[in-house]
Amino acid sequence: MQNALYQIIQKNKSLLERGGKIRVLLNDCFITIFNETDEETSAQKTITLVDTYDYKINRNLSEIIEM
Repeated sequence: MQNALYQIIQKNKSLLERGGKIRVLLNDCFITIFNETDEETSAQKTITLVDTYDYKINRNLSEIIEM
């Protein structure tokens, strides 16, 4: 069985190939996934960045930033 992150990447492969990004919010961090072209081989590779956050606010963006 494949893990959930792998399934998300496979489901959105065409988005990544077009230069899009996938952002996944977890309980304790968020993940950003994108494709990047390797300068040496010109092959595309998938990059996964994991970052934590300092605060969590249970509000919509429009409630804290005037739009």
